[in-house]
Amino acid sequence: MSNTNDTIIPLIAGGTFTGTFQKRDVNSITSVNVFSDTTCDVRIQQAPNTTNVVNNDLFLYDPSSAVIFQQYLVLDYFRVVLTNTSGVDQTFLRITTKLSNV
Repeated sequence: MSNTNDTIIPLIAGGTFTGTFQKRDVNSITSVNVFSDTTCDVRIQQAPNTTNVVNNDLFLYDPSSAVIFQQYLVLDYFRVVLTNTSGVDQTFLRITTKLSNV
């Protein structure tokens, strides 16, 4: 699990959670599980360092479907950024991020 890219704190309308850059292992995949009552933009960002985002992959979360977002990591660092796009405050939010070797 990734303590720096996980949260259980609901967001206000338009609010954003930004995880902390985490160093990846060689040949790894990140899996991001989102559970919320609002629509969200989920981004898995990758960078060669902890400053310059190079890959910024966008996934759309819909609370009516259970989905895990996965991304093969090619750069040294990654983080998760989630934005509440629904226009209303969240009642609950859980982001769980797991790093796995392939």
